[in-house]
Amino acid sequence: MDYLVKKIDTLPLRKRLITALKNDQIIYVGDLLKRSEIDLLRCPFIGPKSMKEIKKVLNTLSLNIATGVAHKKGEDNARY
Repeated sequence: MDYLVKKIDTLPLRKRLITALKNDQIIYVGDLLKRSEIDLLRCPFIGPKSMKEIKKVLNTLSLNIATGVAHKKGEDNARY
């Protein structure tokens, strides 16, 4: 499945977080991957807890925030 065109509201994220992302014009996973962590943290209602949740969900899809680069399963993602 092409995750870039997958809508964010289909991801296992909290409803409040999905609403915050949509309010910032982030509708698809591809839109989310275009933003850096710093950009996302500037959005209202997105803080460190939300970033952790976003990273966790993207990790399950083998994607990373900021770079939008797929990584191999089992790769250390501590730096992301």
